[in-house]
Amino acid sequence: MLFPLFGLFFLLTLIGLPIVFAIGVAGAGTFLFFSGQPGFVVAQKMIGGIDSFPFLAVPFFVFAGICMEAGGISLRIVNFANSLVGAIRGGLAQVAIVTSMIFAGISGSGVADASAVGSVLIPSMRQKGFNPAFSAALIAAAGSIGMIIPPSMLMIVYGSLTGVSIGALFVGGIVPGVLIGLGLMIYSYFYAKKENYPVEPSASFGELWRSFRSAFWALLTPVLIVGGILAGVFTATEAGAVAAIYAFVISAFVYRELPLGELKEIFVKSAVVTASVLLVISFAAIFSYIMAIEQVPAAMRGFLFSISSNKFAILGLIVGMLIILGCVIETMVIIIILVPVLAPIGAAVGFDPVQFGVLMVIALNLGGITPPVGVLLFLTSSLAGTGLARTSRHIAPMIPIFIIVMALIAFVPQTVTYLPSVFIR
Repeated sequence: MLFPLFGLFFLLTLIGLPIVFAIGVAGAGTFLFFSGQPGFVVAQKMIGGIDSFPFLAVPFFVFAGICMEAGGISLRIVNFANSLVGAIRGGLAQVAIVTSMIFAGISGSGVADASAVGSVLIPSMRQKGFNPAFSAALIAAAGSIGMIIPPSMLMIVYGSLTGVSIGALFVGGIVPGVLIGLGLMIYSYFYAKKENYPVEPSASFGELWRSFRSAFWALLTPVLIVGGILAGVFTATEAGAVAAIYAFVISAFVYRELPLGELKEIFVKSAVVTASVLLVISFAAIFSYIMAIEQVPAAMRGFLFSISSNKFAILGLIVGMLIILGCVIETMVIIIILVPVLAPIGAAVGFDPVQFGVLMVIALNLGGITPPVGVLLFLTSSLAGTGLARTSRHIAPMIPIFIIVMALIAFVPQTVTYLPSVFIR
């Protein structure tokens, strides 16, 4: 069934059908006509693909992110980051990175982070003389941290498919996410020095305190989510519900920038985003089931071991494949289809499940900021009004930062595994 499955998928993609629906139609069509099994199995697999308790966290985190964005949270975080790091060489570039890292602890979505931060900072960076293509590339790279620092939608999906603790994945993503952010800050410092980009005026202690006080309740969100998981107060799934309630309360009643009349629109938008995520998962479940029937996991394992028995060589091949696929296919689709194939291989060659999961997420995020079809690049290029080719030239020097962090995780597993071993029981 693999030939009709992939043949139909590529045909539908070539004629312009969105990839998500191409996967659904190719999977359902192939199964109905070539499997010999009754048609109701398609519905069973689609429903079974999303019938998982951890997926309850998805609508909650989506609602929390949209609620806080609508409640004026983005600007408060930007102002605090500006007071904190604006005076460092690079000014607003440093602010964009720190803001993205903070926002990553709220939304769980790289697209949401890049959209929220880019819409606020790209116009300001243009006014300060920053190259718009550089601004777009930097915010795309920083926005990808949204899928690494908890909460992360990709980690929720990965954990639900593999049985790996989502809490452990969340905590394991903290250090790599911070390291990528610091790497981007160092790069921005030297790039800004070379281009003579301006810095922001140094904030006095009073200004720093006022901006911190203004953003305090927003800054408390990632502390609440991660701290609650670490302390064992609630699970990663329950953290989504806590985040949703907290985001609504501070947006509507503390900051009072979220009119209750807009609540219906926020619910509708949250439902649309959640439905799109779950639809991807549901369609991809059929695709994954057919690959399991055809014993693709065993075949791929045999193929990789035929090339090399070295665990790091195999990991390099897997990471390279994920980056290439991430350039052209939505990351959520890839992780659902390939996790059942690749996770057993990672375990077989001796990688810790949390270590391997975080590596997969970072590799896919790197694909998301790499041309020709990097989703975040398209988004930020659109916000900045620059062509994808111009933005791509500026993203290229940032890619080694992600590769260095992945190499560190591969050779020093404690980078990812230490915090979960201490806090997650």
